Amino acid sequence: MPLPTWKSWHNRLKMMKAGMPDVDIASGVEEILQRDLRENYTVKRAAVNHWLNGRRIPTLAEFFALCQVIGVDPGEVLFGERVLHQYTLAQSDTARALRHKAADPLALYDPQSKVREFKAKRRRARKAAMR
Repeated sequence: MPLPTWKSWHNRLKMMKAGMPDVDIASGVEEILQRDLRENYTVKRAAVNHWLNGRRIPTLAEFFALCQVIGVDPGEVLFGERVLHQYTLAQSDTARALRHKAADPLALYDPQSKVREFKAKRRRARKAAMR
């Protein structure tokens, strides 16, 4: 039997769903994404079926919502063991923070604030040198 890797996550998730219908999973993921991301999301049963059979890969936000609906730890799904820490559940602060981080891309680089920051540091250095 091959060692579990992150590439076989869909097989582990399919085993963990414990008979939940794909329609219920799709509606739960859709509800979580609409609530958390405040956008109109449509997740169909077919999409969940594709995810669980490994034909398509969900986005990170969809993956965390999927784990939350099924009630499993994302680390356990990806690697076959609890990776974050022993008490992490799908509704824990860690999983919620990771899900929000996945939904909220890195802040855009703002060159104006960097210029202001640099000028302020330069002014402070000049004042300190004049004393």
